[in-house]
Amino acid sequence: MRIIGFLFVYLFSLADLGAQVKDRYLELTHDTLSAEMVGTNFLRTTFSSAPQAFFMNKDCMDDCKAWEIEQLDDIYRFKAIEGHRLFHYSTDRLSAKTVEAPADRELYDQLSNLFRRALLLAEDVDGYSLGLDGYTCYFASTDTCGKVNVALKWAPEAGSLCRELTDLGDSVYSRIVRNETDWTLTKQVAAALLEKLEKEPVDTVRNPVYRGIWQLGLQLKNPVELSEVPQFPGFVDIEKYFYDKMEYPVDMLKANRGGYAVCQFTIDTMGMAKDVFTLESSEPACEKEVKRLINTMSHWLPAYDKAGKRVECMYAVYVSFRPQHHYTRQKIREAWDKQKEQLFVDYESMPEFPGGSAACLEFISKHLQYPSSYIGSNKNVRVTCTFTINTYGELEDIEVVRGSNIPAFDEEALRVLRLMPRWKPAVGYYQQPRFMKCRYTVPVIFTDPGK
Repeated sequence: MRIIGFLFVYLFSLADLGAQVKDRYLELTHDTLSAEMVGTNFLRTTFSSAPQAFFMNKDCMDDCKAWEIEQLDDIYRFKAIEGHRLFHYSTDRLSAKTVEAPADRELYDQLSNLFRRALLLAEDVDGYSLGLDGYTCYFASTDTCGKVNVALKWAPEAGSLCRELTDLGDSVYSRIVRNETDWTLTKQVAAALLEKLEKEPVDTVRNPVYRGIWQLGLQLKNPVELSEVPQFPGFVDIEKYFYDKMEYPVDMLKANRGGYAVCQFTIDTMGMAKDVFTLESSEPACEKEVKRLINTMSHWLPAYDKAGKRVECMYAVYVSFRPQHHYTRQKIREAWDKQKEQLFVDYESMPEFPGGSAACLEFISKHLQYPSSYIGSNKNVRVTCTFTINTYGELEDIEVVRGSNIPAFDEEALRVLRLMPRWKPAVGYYQQPRFMKCRYTVPVIFTDPGK
């Protein structure tokens, strides 16, 4: 119960952390959310994967509303989904009704420029702000380099620039579904808001100048199609590792000074980080710390091509340094370390067969062959085997610990286990996130097919 209570406090702290930043700006999302919200997953049947101006109002207790302005040859138009309750959680995405409305070049340019400027000013905060009221607005646009940027804001304060943006987005949606054709007032509001945003200076710490220049995340050295992307142990977002393990530069902390560094490195076929170099940094201390964190991280699960061969790839990260967020993380870390001292487990997560336990049993059943010489003997045999799952998810040291006393059954059980694909390895969390070796035991059951 204490752990559950702490997790609630932790989540609430993150929500409060997001509320501490200036409400006038949007907040950049992480890459995983960007991919989900624009084109590749969410609303993929309706909107463009490279939008010029995309807006969505998602209320978990009400309809989901979204629109986009697009250009097809010389035709400009709005596209929207009609309000659909719980559309965000629906598996029947095609049930949402699509609505279209005419637009023109002037309006297209205004909204595109407005959204691009708003996203340029978006704050790159540490982690997500949680909308405890269930109301979240998303904005997306594509910059001149073809990079899709996505930002969010939940419950913006009245009178803020974010509130003006969300009100404009809601107004455009209402006019689309009412099939209105006079956009004069919308153009005036968009022009006035763009003028305000253009007067806002770009903060190179919160809004790094690399955006649209450097590509973050996974980058392939050669144009090769991957079957599995590299995975870092214990973290959905690699950025969380840097924020959690960061040793804030002492001089910067004393001066209450923030900064950032953008670094790129290679993940080799053993999952080790190497060839670290800096793409951009605000000062040498930030660069030095990020390089230290990269060089001391545990190994990744490497990338695999379509043939199942390990391949090298490159990865780029942006790491921000902000004093207030450092102090907040420090408090959270201390509380969590105290909780971990009371836990008597070695793993954060146990190893897992691809698809889970049911898929493991299905794999064994599919490949298991009952020894032909014993068909019709009415023998139902159980062979218990054990093996080691190494830090790459590969099986080692497969052996029978409780056999059947019939070599044919024991050998068949070992043969099937040697055919298994890579597992998801165990993850240890204490002090340093890392993949861990783990011993695993499975029963192999033979049922006579001839009885």
